[in-house]
Amino acid sequence: MKIESEAFIFNQNVHLNTLALNELQKQYLTYLTSQDSIEQLVARFMKNGWLINFQELYHLVEKLVKANAVLNPTLIHYFKNMSGGMLSPVDRGSTGVSTPQKNMIQKILDLPFFRSLPRELALILIQKSELRKYSADTAICKTGDLDRNMYVLLMGQAALYKTSSTSRQFISVISQNGIFGEASFLMGSPKSADIIATQACEVLVVPYQAAILDPILNQSVAHQMTKRFWIQNALSHSDFFKKIPADCLDALTFVGKIITLQNDQILFKQNDPSHAAYLIVQGQIKVVQDAKIISSMSQGTFFGEVSLTMTNGIHTASVFSNGPTTLLEISRNDFYHLLSQNLVLAKEIQNLAFQRLSKDQQR
Repeated sequence: MKIESEAFIFNQNVHLNTLALNELQKQYLTYLTSQDSIEQLVARFMKNGWLINFQELYHLVEKLVKANAVLNPTLIHYFKNMSGGMLSPVDRGSTGVSTPQKNMIQKILDLPFFRSLPRELALILIQKSELRKYSADTAICKTGDLDRNMYVLLMGQAALYKTSSTSRQFISVISQNGIFGEASFLMGSPKSADIIATQACEVLVVPYQAAILDPILNQSVAHQMTKRFWIQNALSHSDFFKKIPADCLDALTFVGKIITLQNDQILFKQNDPSHAAYLIVQGQIKVVQDAKIISSMSQGTFFGEVSLTMTNGIHTASVFSNGPTTLLEISRNDFYHLLSQNLVLAKEIQNLAFQRLSKDQQR
């Protein structure tokens, strides 16, 4: 059971009025002692049109755990053992191609895509895969390749380029734990991009196993999984999301819808009402405030959270695409529902909002 859905079990031997709490934390505690879960508390505040300070809510629960004021085993375990679950660099072997070692398998299973599969299927895919090494400036795969392999970047960095008969356009960076070749793997289509190693890379090559996967996949499932791949790649490239626990990142891949913008297309204007938050899946956006470009954002950046959590639903700047751009759009209701079920994610997103709003006020 997730900690956000549990009613709190309070230790009757601890006097809550002796805890050093601010007024907002005391208000939240009133609801928690009335058997509200975190999720129910957030829903109650939303229904009344009240903003939630997720940082204060997080610190309240942390204080309760540290003071032994709650007895829920899952809460205690969560705060004492919280970790990110990202894959560490693998040990390098002496050959260019090998199979995953046993001590690597669990780390690979912890990657978002493999976590989302039944464990038996994930193990089969990993055990049938192989490790390959690529030097910098080497093509890992090219546009038009017909192999149905999927690739997991275990170490290093690569770049994704869209090519035509006359040009090659940079689209995004693929960082450690990024997955590519997913459209070919899921739908049998030719490779649609060039992937070039920009550093020495170690790559897990996962072959398509028709006898196992054909009965599972249909077009709808394949498209949903492809969307999940895109979001996970964006998250793996984000410095902000690297410190977020794995279960919270998994939740992000199941919300919202994918939207696309053409070059210099407006997403929203300054002072417009806010209806959603966004994750940049591919491409770049530029942020304009009072007719001045104040920043640009790229793959893996989350934005729109300031208006939803800090400024009563009003955008503080305009946002335009800077080239073809793909976004994950999370509606206001889905955004708050996501935060109510992922307290650490909520705290970090609101902290990001505080930092951005502070920078805006200093300009």
